[in-house]
Amino acid sequence: MVRRRDRSGRHATALVPGSIMLISASTLLARNLYRPLRPGCSEAHLAKVARFSSPLLTLLAVVLTLGGSPSIVSLLLVGFSFVTQLAPSLLAALLGWPRANRFGAMAGIAAGSGFVASTVLFGASTRTLLPGAPGWLHDVNVGIIGLALNCAAMVAVSYLTRHRTRPGSLAPAMTPIAPLAS
Repeated sequence: MVRRRDRSGRHATALVPGSIMLISASTLLARNLYRPLRPGCSEAHLAKVARFSSPLLTLLAVVLTLGGSPSIVSLLLVGFSFVTQLAPSLLAALLGWPRANRFGAMAGIAAGSGFVASTVLFGASTRTLLPGAPGWLHDVNVGIIGLALNCAAMVAVSYLTRHRTRPGSLAPAMTPIAPLAS
């Protein structure tokens, strides 16, 4: 006798992260896109907008999934490439590099993100940008090259604006904390 295993538990487990993402996306849509368009709306109205947008986002996800387009994967890679551009500024702030300032951080983020956006918009890759480069370099994601441009721009602009270090510094000022008065 062959026993059939119940797989409904696996499918239900896959639904939990999807439902959390759907609730987050619908709330984000209501609060960050709808509220600026209608600033006087109440919290109850925003909740209705979020509930209404949830089925619409579900339908959009189903259409994109069944479409089977590889563009979803490329969008994910581009999204990670953009988020990666925040790393040098974050590390400079966390490690307390005193020469990094907000001007350098913004220039680095703009350079790296601009490079990634331009390669996506114009369909460029490392193979088309650097045709004479070694073969292993052609397999490098454009986000990594954008990261190198980001670091170079952050260091250069921070160096050029070094006289404004304290007001725009990423590192916190090292001032002693005053004791609490008792």
